[in-house]
Amino acid sequence: MENLISLSQSILDNPEKIINYIAMFTFLSTFFLLFKIVIITWAVYDCWKNEKDINRRNVWIAIILIGKLTGSLVYLFFEKIMKKEGGENGSAFKKPA
Repeated sequence: MENLISLSQSILDNPEKIINYIAMFTFLSTFFLLFKIVIITWAVYDCWKNEKDINRRNVWIAIILIGKLTGSLVYLFFEKIMKKEGGENGSAFKKPA
C-alpha cells in the first residue's frame, strides 16, 4: 500500500512522467495495430493471388479473417515457408504414397 501511495505521489509531483507513459503506450499500440493490418492484408492478398483451387482459397481466407493475426501467421507459415520444403501442388503437406 505504501508503494502505491509513493507511486501516486511521484506522478503528482512530476506530471510529465504520466504523459510520457501515455505517449509510449499510444505509440506501441498504434505500431502493433499497423503491424496486424499489414500482415492480415498481405496474407489475404497472397492467398487470393497464389491459391489456384477456389475451395482451398476460400477456406484459407476464412481462416485468415476469423483468426486475424494468428490465422494470417498460420497461413504464411504453412503455405509459404512449408511449401519451400517440397509440398506437392503448392501444398505444405506431402500426400502419402
